[in-house]
Amino acid sequence: MLYKYIIAVIAFGYPLVVIQSAQRRFDLEVQEYHCTNRTSLVRQLHCNLTKIANGRYYADFLFEITRNLDKEARIQFTSYYTPQNAKRAVKFVDLNMKVCDVLSQSMTLPLIKTIINEVRKTSNLPYACPIKGNFTYKFVNLTLDANILPTYTPLISYNFSTKFYEHQKLLAILDVSGATVARSKGK
Repeated sequence: MLYKYIIAVIAFGYPLVVIQSAQRRFDLEVQEYHCTNRTSLVRQLHCNLTKIANGRYYADFLFEITRNLDKEARIQFTSYYTPQNAKRAVKFVDLNMKVCDVLSQSMTLPLIKTIINEVRKTSNLPYACPIKGNFTYKFVNLTLDANILPTYTPLISYNFSTKFYEHQKLLAILDVSGATVARSKGK
């Protein structure tokens, strides 16, 4: 079987090349990370950001609700970016889904998928509904750095907002904003 592969390589000129992915020429800077409670349904809501190195952060998020979250509750991911020399922000993502669907399904949008996968690794969130009342959910040391963005990302300012709704009533907001900045030489 191996000889057939070798013959195909020789006969058809298929090069055996190791391809290296492009290097990121930017760091992720987080300028703001905060959460806001909008209702008495949310008993606890805390968030914290720790800078562990240039362009690398650990994010923590904790919440507890007073009763089970309705299975029709929704989550909205919105992202805006402003190119380096532009004056107006551009909407990049506006995704509104049932919380239960986000928990149970694989996401196809690469940026959201990367973030959801990192949340899964660092949290005690269930993989399906219900979101139980009187239980503290949290993610700890969720890594925020340039690796969550594609290598071709330009230098931009960004705002990423996550809003939680139940019966069209806003429950809580998690906002992250910052910029991609040119990586200094030697990194």
